[in-house]
Amino acid sequence: MTDEQRPYGSGSADPARNRVRPRHFRRAKDRGIEITGLASDDFLSASIGDDAGIDFLLVGDSAG
Repeated sequence: MTDEQRPYGSGSADPARNRVRPRHFRRAKDRGIEITGLASDDFLSASIGDDAGIDFLLVGDSAG
């Protein structure tokens, strides 16, 4: 996927600039861009998903 196709723009060295907001999901839907999501239970699996380029991660640790 090229930067032009990403609903939230290109990558940045500043993590705060890479935050995905609900408007980004709407923009992706309007443009017909498919996104991927992953629900994970811990930091390790979330970091693997992040390294794999998953568009959004839902991390929940109810035991912690």
